[in-house]
Amino acid sequence: MSSQTPPQQSPDASPRSKFQITAHIATTASAIVGALILIVGVVTLISARADINDRAEKERVRQWQEVVVFSIIAKHGFGGATFKTIRSEYLDEVQVFQEFNIPQKAIQDPALNRMLLELLSRQVILLDFDQKYAINTLGPAELAQKVQDAILLSVRTDSCVYTADDIYPRINEKVETTPQMFTSVISFLIAGRIIDVHPFDWTLCSVIRP
Repeated sequence: MSSQTPPQQSPDASPRSKFQITAHIATTASAIVGALILIVGVVTLISARADINDRAEKERVRQWQEVVVFSIIAKHGFGGATFKTIRSEYLDEVQVFQEFNIPQKAIQDPALNRMLLELLSRQVILLDFDQKYAINTLGPAELAQKVQDAILLSVRTDSCVYTADDIYPRINEKVETTPQMFTSVISFLIAGRIIDVHPFDWTLCSVIRP
């Protein structure tokens, strides 16, 4: 009996099955990509919501800080309050309003300093020579411009002659102001390099611009 060799399958005998395998792989890959896109979308949405909630929480704390700090300074009237006094009363207020859940970071000195600087930059409060904060009740824009003009006239006329303490009563005769407003304007002019302070005798000098 002669042995029969089974017919060998040609490499191209089942093109349909190869197509099915390829299609299956493509479908699987597409499903994986779709799942990944969905996961990324969910994570992005959660992150965005967390960011919105975080910003809202920070704004809530900031508004609370502003009201409390302003109220503390206003309570001390024109005499003003030092940073130490404000900090002490600020910590007392945190204890009184425990239901507001003020975070620890907002209770520390840097946070209080930031709030004071924000109020100063908006000219809601003023800082005098004694480093006391007081409420600005003088209509800052128009008055500050008058005080600034008077200071510049005095310093440019008598450059490096008078200190700020010397100039204040002279300015106050022309423009009725307060130590807080005067100090704020002087600080602005020095920071802007419009006037300078002599390092030896603290007199105010006009900055000569080329």
